[in-house]
Amino acid sequence: GHELAMHVLYQLQCVNVADAPESSISTSEHYEKFFISLAKLLIDVLPASDKSFSKLLCDAPCLPESLFRFLEGLCMSQGNNQQTKDSEGDRVTQGLGTVWSLILGRPPLRQACLDIVLKCAIHSQDEVRGKAVRLVAKKLYDLTYASEKVEQFATDSLLAIANKHGVSTDVNFTTSKESTSEVEVSNQEASVSGSQISDAGPSASGSTKTSLISPKQSAISVSEAKRHTSLFFALCTKRPTLLRQLFNVYGGSPKVVKQCIHWHIPTLVRNLGSSCPEMLDIIHSPPEGSEELVTMILQTLTEESNPSANLVVAVKHLYETKLKDASILIPLLSSFPKEEVLPIFPRLVDLSPDRFQDALARILQGSAHTGPALTPAEVLIAIHDINPEKDKVPLKKGHRCLYCLL
Repeated sequence: GHELAMHVLYQLQCVNVADAPESSISTSEHYEKFFISLAKLLIDVLPASDKSFSKLLCDAPCLPESLFRFLEGLCMSQGNNQQTKDSEGDRVTQGLGTVWSLILGRPPLRQACLDIVLKCAIHSQDEVRGKAVRLVAKKLYDLTYASEKVEQFATDSLLAIANKHGVSTDVNFTTSKESTSEVEVSNQEASVSGSQISDAGPSASGSTKTSLISPKQSAISVSEAKRHTSLFFALCTKRPTLLRQLFNVYGGSPKVVKQCIHWHIPTLVRNLGSSCPEMLDIIHSPPEGSEELVTMILQTLTEESNPSANLVVAVKHLYETKLKDASILIPLLSSFPKEEVLPIFPRLVDLSPDRFQDALARILQGSAHTGPALTPAEVLIAIHDINPEKDKVPLKKGHRCLYCLL
């Protein structure tokens, strides 16, 4: 069946390119109608796991423009009878796998196919977006001829949503299965065809570029913020140098976008680890307005393990130079010895009561290696030794903290 279909397509294409002007238009139409009918038949009749559709597109002499619209609809699970899954696979995976095969096997079609995947990577449906983000981050981003465009698209998407201001409300993000897999760049990948067939003839895509955000919109929805940041975070895991761009835009971002970044950050930080040079460099000297993000990173890094020596050095430098706010030190206090806690103790007492309580809990907990930095009795003595005028700590606040201990 495949050989016969290829024979017909090549015959039609040969007639189409021959010197027969009076029949070329008619033949071109016949080619397109036959091709699209055959493609639809393969999708309707065969399971999603079957490779016949992918092989048809890889082997055909050329792909008509309407085929790219059909392929894009398949990637987005539109207009077919099995929109989600059948017994052996799903159509979104089939479509993206076919696009991946075309990118590898038919270089003239790479840009058109890349446009389809990137459009899917900011799709509103979690399933479509999640699979596309995984394909881009795990495979396309590694291709030298695609990495620059992929990175630029993800950056432009982030900037578009970060610079878009309007009426927005606080939201509570909950981690869905699909969204988590985007950030973690899950091992589940779109199935791909092993076909590596070079393009046998000229073909134009006519694919239109994706419009990131409509200029008429003024408010930012939760889903809009999530879908325009997922790809960027997935790329950060592969290329941590992108972190600097994230921190640069954070301070001026709308509240919903900041909350979306907060939602992404813990998974990203765990993937990168506390020894990531790019992350340590940012903590050492973060862009203005990103201090809250630094605090969240420190909290994540110190949740399950003691901070590394390099992390402690970076945070201490930040505290001593740019950020004279002792709250930045709180996540590290469990690893501080007594001689390092006492000099900064007045600054900790001067924090808000809830932050001081957090700091106190870490001081009294200490680390498994050194034990508590201060005992409860030493804490009481340290509070008593505070000089309100010299240390610039209001006496009432010192008393409040003392009462909390009693």
